[in-house]
Amino acid sequence: MDRSITLTSDAVDKREGMTLEELAAFVAEAYALQLPDGTRIRVEAGFRQQIKQIKTH
Repeated sequence: MDRSITLTSDAVDKREGMTLEELAAFVAEAYALQLPDGTRIRVEAGFRQQIKQIKTH
């Protein structure tokens, strides 16, 4: 049976974008959930290309 897990993380400050620490926390949580290395992600970027949100797909 396939399982489906969606992991979502929003930037604390969407105007400035996600920090490296926030991104690292997202990746650490994905590995803690044992998501495969090939898991696709989607990123919502702002006008200045800052990461506003990242989630698994």
